Amino acid sequence: MTTALALTCSLKKSPSPSSSELLANQLLDALAGLDVKGECVRAADYEISPGVETDMGGGDQWPGLRQKLLAADILILATPTWLGHP
Repeated sequence: MTTALALTCSLKKSPSPSSSELLANQLLDALAGLDVKGECVRAADYEISPGVETDMGGGDQWPGLRQKLLAADILILATPTWLGHP
């Protein structure tokens, strides 16, 4: 089965409403009709340390998210926009 991961880069943590997450979920719903299993992950809900390594240590949760990203066949990157600037 094909898999998709929607990485939503809203600035708000769950459960705050997010238009980026809404759009990502709409796309995942459409893909589900094509037998694609999807998951939406909101980056703001995780401790992601800045840096260029795959694991920055100190409780960095990026390694687990990275594994999901690498395992997915499709990556959806949903970002907010304000006044046309991503």
